[in-house]
Parts: sequence; C-alpha cells; structure tokens
Amino acid sequence: MATFDLPLTVDRERPEPLGVQLADQLRAALRDGRLVAGERLPSGRALAAALGVSRTVVTEAYGQLYAEGWLEGRHGSGTYVTEVVAAPRPVWEGPGPHEPVAPDGMVDLRPGAPWVAGLDGPAWRRAWRMAASA
Repeated sequence: MATFDLPLTVDRERPEPLGVQLADQLRAALRDGRLVAGERLPSGRALAAALGVSRTVVTEAYGQLYAEGWLEGRHGSGTYVTEVVAAPRPVWEGPGPHEPVAPDGMVDLRPGAPWVAGLDGPAWRRAWRMAASA
C-alpha cells in the first residue's frame, strides 16, 4: 500500500480514550470493506504523526485489533489486515441466570455457574453465624 487514504480522526473532547476511538474507526473500516484482507496498514509511528497523537495511542488501537483477530504482524514487513477476518466472538449462549446448569446430584464446575443449591440449609446458616461472631 503506497498511501493510506482512510479518513481517521480523533476527538480529544470525547470521553472515550483516543486509542478506543481509533480502534473503533479501524474496526468499522474493516467491517464495511474499506480495509480489505492483505492490506498493509501504516506503521504506528507514521499513523501517530498523521493523526497528531502519541505512538502509544496507535499501539493500543492496533493491539486491540490484533487481539480481536482483525490484524496480523509480519516480521520486518508491517501490520496487515488478516486474510481470514475473525468472526465476532459469540455472546454467552449458556443457561440463563435461573436455568439449571447441571442435573441433580452433579456439581457444574464451569466458570460463571456457581452451585448454590446447598446454601439454604441450617448448617450453612450456623456456619455464617459462627464466622460472623469470630
């Protein structure tokens, strides 16, 4: 890519950090096809100079897009749009907050689904009273 003519701006008056603003604009350009697979992005230093921001701002934006699978680095060559753009990660599709997460008698050890069925008995209340009085 010889030139980079994607209109990017940052607004210092907005409450969002500059890196978030930049990442959002780049992500939108990726989603709507203004940036295509294999396209080379400007170096962090060049983009920071063009936008009048610190290199850290661009590094944060690029880093977020790397983590989301939109960008990849090629050693000695630069930052590119990935060939296979990552699909957005699905939102949690597990049971809702009031749905059972495991059959009776089993403890589900998946993160985010604590087993609370045994927390209503007299032994539990006694344990709480003892702990509170200690």
